[in-house]
Amino acid sequence: MLRTTRTHSLLFRLAALALVLAGAGPGGSENDGSPSPSLRVPPSVPEAGRKSHFFWSAAPAVDDAPGNASVRGDLTLDPEGVTLPGGGYVATTTPIARALEWAAPGARLLLLPGDYGGVGIGHNSARPWNSKAAGGTAERPVRVIARGRVRIVAGTQSDALTVHQQIPCAHIHFEDIEFVAGNRAGVLFSSLGDDGAAHRGFHFYDCTIEGGFDHVKSEGTPSKWGVLGHDLDDFVFAGRHRRGQVRNTCHEHAFYLQNPRGDLTIEKVTASELGRTFVQITARERSGPVGRGLIRIVDNDVRDAGIAKGDGYKGGSAFTFAGRLEGCTILLEGNRYRAGFESRLLGLTNKSHPYGTGALVAWDEGSGALNGTLVLRDNDFEMAKGTGDRPLVSIGSTQRVILAADNRFVSSTDWPALNLDPVGRDGALKGPANGAVQVEPGITVEGGFLVHGAPPSEEDLAALAIPLHER
Repeated sequence: MLRTTRTHSLLFRLAALALVLAGAGPGGSENDGSPSPSLRVPPSVPEAGRKSHFFWSAAPAVDDAPGNASVRGDLTLDPEGVTLPGGGYVATTTPIARALEWAAPGARLLLLPGDYGGVGIGHNSARPWNSKAAGGTAERPVRVIARGRVRIVAGTQSDALTVHQQIPCAHIHFEDIEFVAGNRAGVLFSSLGDDGAAHRGFHFYDCTIEGGFDHVKSEGTPSKWGVLGHDLDDFVFAGRHRRGQVRNTCHEHAFYLQNPRGDLTIEKVTASELGRTFVQITARERSGPVGRGLIRIVDNDVRDAGIAKGDGYKGGSAFTFAGRLEGCTILLEGNRYRAGFESRLLGLTNKSHPYGTGALVAWDEGSGALNGTLVLRDNDFEMAKGTGDRPLVSIGSTQRVILAADNRFVSSTDWPALNLDPVGRDGALKGPANGAVQVEPGITVEGGFLVHGAPPSEEDLAALAIPLHER
C-alpha cells in the first residue's frame, strides 16, 4: 500500500538526503561506471514533493507515484518508503517491490540500514510483496545496493526473494544484502518448464544467505535451500569486496540449481553447516531440457555439508553433479572442503556410522545420460581422520574428465580418496562409463585410488595420463 506522509522518521530522511547529495558508498563511486545521482524531480512529482536542505515538505500523493520503468538515477529506500531522485517521498510497506517497478535500466536502489520484508518479482499477482518489474539490460542492469547492514527477511513468507517469469524480468543485481530464509529458501527462482524461457542476468555480489538453523541444538528456522534455482542463465553469486556466505540451512542444499539454460558462476563463497550439499546441479527430464552452459565453481571455502537429521545426517556429497548436464562444461577451481574437524558436530551421525559423507560426486542419477566436461584444478578436499561414509571424490557418467596435477584429495578411512567409474556391490558400473579421462601426473591422492572398482594397473595409469589432444 502506498500513502503520503509528513511525519516520516527524521533519521531516515537526513540519511537519504546525504546519500542523494553524495552519491557514493560501498555499492559504487563516481568512477565505477554507475549512474550519477539525479537531483531532478521527475515530471510526475509535483513541486510540493521537492525536498529542502532544511525541512521536508509534503511527499507526492499516491496518484503521482512514478510509472513503471520511468525513474533513472538513484532511488533511496528505507524500510518505510522510497525517496525519489528529485526528493519526493513515497511511504509504502513494500519499498523494494515498488522501487523495482519504477526503476529504469541502469537505475540504482540504495537501501538504508534495516530489515525489509520478503520480495517477489515477476509473478502474475496483485499482492503487495510482488513487483511487476522489467529489470534492466545486460549493459545497464538495475542494481539493488545496501548502504549499511540490510536484511531481506522472509518472515511469515516462505522465501526472502522469489522470482518468476509470468511477467518477464531480467538483469537485476543485488549487492551486500543478507537474505534471511523462511521455511523454504533464501532465494528461489521458479521452474519455467520446457518452453525456452529463462531467468537471465540475476547477480548477487557480497551477499549472505542465513538459513537460521542450529544443527547441534536441532532448533531454529526449518529452512530448506539457500538458493533454489530453476532455468538460470547468466547467474552469479560471488564475492567481490568480501566473500559471499551461505550458512545454517536446515534440510537442503546451499545451491540447488536445476536445468541450467546458460552460464552459472559461484565464486568466493564461504559456506558451513548445511543440511545437504554446497552445490547440487541436475537436469531432470521432468523439469525441462538438458543442462547447458559454462558452470564456474571457483575459490569457495566449504565446511561440513550433508548434516540434515532427516537424511540420517547423510545428505549427499558437498559438490554434486547428477546427470543430463551434457551441454555443460563444469569447472571447479581453487575450492576447499573440510568436514569432521569441528568436534561439536561429530555427534551428528547415527550409531555405527562415521560422521560425514564425501566431497564430490558426478553420476547419472539413474537417467543413463552423461554429464558433459568436468575439470578440476587446484582443489583441496580433506575429511578428518575416521570420517566419511563414501569415496571422497567419485566420478562416473561424464563425457570428459580432466584432473589437474594441483588437486589434493585426502581420505583417512577405508573409502578411496578418488574413485573413477565406480561399481556397485555386484561389480557392475553405476551408470554409463566415463569417456575421455585425463589424470595429470603429480596429483595428490592420499587414501586410495580406484578405477572400475580396483586399484589401477600400470596400463590404466598410462591411459589416464594421455594428454587430452591425443584421445
